[in-house]
Amino acid sequence: MADPGRRRGVIPSPSVFDPKAPSSLLALAEFAKASVRKILFKIATWSTGGSEADAEDLIAGAMLLVLDPAMNPWVRGTFPTHMSFVMRHVWNEEMRRARVKREIIDEDVTNDLRTLSKEPAADEELHRRRSLAVLRMLGEQLIREIGAKFPVAKQVYELGAADIEDAEEQAAIIGCTVEEVHEARRTLKHHAKRIRDEYDLAEERRMKELREKVSKNGKETKP
Repeated sequence: MADPGRRRGVIPSPSVFDPKAPSSLLALAEFAKASVRKILFKIATWSTGGSEADAEDLIAGAMLLVLDPAMNPWVRGTFPTHMSFVMRHVWNEEMRRARVKREIIDEDVTNDLRTLSKEPAADEELHRRRSLAVLRMLGEQLIREIGAKFPVAKQVYELGAADIEDAEEQAAIIGCTVEEVHEARRTLKHHAKRIRDEYDLAEERRMKELREKVSKNGKETKP
């Protein structure tokens, strides 16, 4: 199984390896369990597309960050869940670096005028950011309202937010059945719709009051 001190292909951001920190000692104790390492290896293999060598390196790279109190220490949730977040971050960063490298090489070779990315219009970007802010706010409200009563649904939501969306993978990380994941998703969908409907209704009322206020002020300023 992966050695946290060994890295080959998957390299996280620079970190300070501190295996004696309190959070690191707890993480190492969990990592020493064969059952936990089995789950981590399954998650890592899934993330790397089936490459066992890359999976080993991914686990080692993630552990370096987890064993750094200033980076991604394990402070809450289950250890496999926390590691899944960190591994996804490490893998996405590695893929981003590889993609940028390929784009630079491609640009040098072709020497054309192709733009690698186009910035969206200012109004479109503002709308996108506002929409994301609303979704984030509603998601936080959803977890506040149902997290304690539906812990599996809470974990499913958090994994989905980390781009871990496959039901089997989520079940392996959480330690539940695939059917429980599907049930958790139905719970999330039901309560998310309720919360969104409540938000939309409140926004509709707010905009109506605002329009009435503007209309009233306009009439009062007319000679």
